[in-house]
Amino acid sequence: MPRVIGNTLVPRNPITKTLRNQRGGAHTESRSAVRQQKRQSMRQELGDWREKLDFERRVSER
Repeated sequence: MPRVIGNTLVPRNPITKTLRNQRGGAHTESRSAVRQQKRQSMRQELGDWREKLDFERRVSER
């Protein structure tokens, strides 16, 4: 539906209407971000495990 500005009719821009409909939605992390966080946490746990094992070996050698 055109809108009136002064004495003239101005048609609506159909492109902006579709762009407005694409906005919105829940703000969630992408799947790749979730995978990256899981990989990073797994690497940290593995690193901690190795440090604990090295410490136990050093203590048992004494």
